Amino acid sequence: MDEAQLRDIETVKILKEQERKLHFFMVTLALGVLSFSIQMFDTVKPHQYVLVIILSWLSLLVSTLAGIFQIQWRLAVEVQQRHLSAKQRDYERVQMASNKLANIVESGNLKQCSPEEIKKMGENYENAIKTMTEDIAKRSQEVYIRAKIHEWALVIGLILLAFFKILNTAP
Repeated sequence: MDEAQLRDIETVKILKEQERKLHFFMVTLALGVLSFSIQMFDTVKPHQYVLVIILSWLSLLVSTLAGIFQIQWRLAVEVQQRHLSAKQRDYERVQMASNKLANIVESGNLKQCSPEEIKKMGENYENAIKTMTEDIAKRSQEVYIRAKIHEWALVIGLILLAFFKILNTAP
């Protein structure tokens, strides 16, 4: 690898780490706002629009849980992508070896592996790679949906919380 490729790989690693930190921050923000608003709620003082604050709390709770599950599933997808890369490297090695073995078998020097066995091994790798790729795509879609739920629930929770404060301070 040349120096530019190494810099690109390093940049991608840094960006992934920054993205991971941002996700942790957003989950912590939702949980912190939820905790603070519950703690600051005065049960002695009569409140109007209590339903608004309860909906705000539920929205912030949904945001927190969706964010936690999103982080968990994102890590699972990254692990699966690493496994897929390893499987693809193994498949490439099998393909290279099968080409060499096929030539050796045809020349009559080696009788242990038949071309059918080599072909079947390649097909097994292809099927495994296809299955893993489909599973990663499905999980990535689930991570995306959880991210959107997390984002919108946080926004809605904050808006409802602000709306409750405005309504209860109005004369």
